[in-house]
Amino acid sequence: MVYAILSAILMGCTAIINKFALLTISPISATVINSLIASIFALIFVKSIKTIKRTILKPATLLVGIFNAFGLLLMFSGLSRLDPGIASILGTSYYIFAAMSAVYIFKERLRAKVISLIAINITGLVLIIYPSHGVSSLNLIGSMMVISAAFLFASSNSFAKLSGVQPDILVFTNNFITFIIIGLVGMFTHNNTTISFNLISIFLLGLSAFIGSFLGLFFYYKSLRRIKFSLANIVRTVSPLTALMLSRIFFPSPISLRQWLGILLVIFSIYRINAIMANR
Repeated sequence: MVYAILSAILMGCTAIINKFALLTISPISATVINSLIASIFALIFVKSIKTIKRTILKPATLLVGIFNAFGLLLMFSGLSRLDPGIASILGTSYYIFAAMSAVYIFKERLRAKVISLIAINITGLVLIIYPSHGVSSLNLIGSMMVISAAFLFASSNSFAKLSGVQPDILVFTNNFITFIIIGLVGMFTHNNTTISFNLISIFLLGLSAFIGSFLGLFFYYKSLRRIKFSLANIVRTVSPLTALMLSRIFFPSPISLRQWLGILLVIFSIYRINAIMANR
């Protein structure tokens, strides 16, 4: 449980750091740099290089990296268009997809109360995506990118649970596969355009990679080996609350009354789900 909480707090901080980096760098460049730096950090702590060779081409491990690659790219793309706090709250849709995985893949049972709270969470997300007419609309494309990223991250973590690979190895292979895939995507989609470099952005992405893509993922994978998949993902929903609080300090953009209502519904559903799952 402690590992899951640490992972949630660290990943909540990364949204703000990444938003600052995306002010001067493209999402695809950010994805490549982030995954490369995270791979380097992870490689330092890998205990067995031979194990990497044996596991990196396993189907489950490859799927972890593939889903994470496109999830990270969509997350950066959506974050570049949205307030980081709002983007993080929208990212709680991750839990909806994770709950589906818990039921259909891991055969866990969800109470009727949890299902109703997921419905409340979805209602809150809809209110956030469609603000009142008095406020300029959120970028719908950005919102859909963040929600799609949540689906891909949930898929990646489902295969991480199924893979049975050690956390240190999994963090490295996940980020390394992401680096290779998005690097190739950048080469084919940007033609002769090179990856943009900005020292401040690289520093911020390096910091984000260390506390999020490395430490955050490491603690999360450690938690998966000790607690249920559904519980690990519920605890992880603390991260958007951290991001929302920090966002109000660094990016105080206007939020409509309708959006605040949606945020409250999401926070309420997260709290109640945590309470229910803790008493199982």
